[in-house]
Amino acid sequence: MTAQKKTSTEAIAADLHNYLRYAEIVVQDEAQLGIIGWSGLAARTPLEAPGQCRMLEASVQGNDSIYFSWKAPAEGGRPSAYEIQRHELPNHVWVPAGTAIDTEKTITGQPTGKKLEFRVFAVNKAGDGPVSNVVVVAL
Repeated sequence: MTAQKKTSTEAIAADLHNYLRYAEIVVQDEAQLGIIGWSGLAARTPLEAPGQCRMLEASVQGNDSIYFSWKAPAEGGRPSAYEIQRHELPNHVWVPAGTAIDTEKTITGQPTGKKLEFRVFAVNKAGDGPVSNVVVVAL
């Protein structure tokens, strides 16, 4: 009997929630929603660009592959992905080296016999975060 009451109560609560959500969408006048004790939709908060990735580290895994790990930004908006960039020394043109959705990535197909610098930054719909520290790798 208690399980039936709990199920019925949950169904009623879900129905009320759906009716109130419908009222928010259909009734554009917040004063009318206030009559039933509902304040309407909360204002959306703007999306913020992510902060800086921290503690980028790299270790060579093979002839042309490197394993990277880093800490997610401690501030800013939530990252949707991470971009890894590299450049060959002494050239200072940064080029894409890989994309990750987690805070680690193994990239392959890197030029060998050269000294390379890598950095990572977080991205989301609001924009790019500041770049991380730079690590130097010699393959």
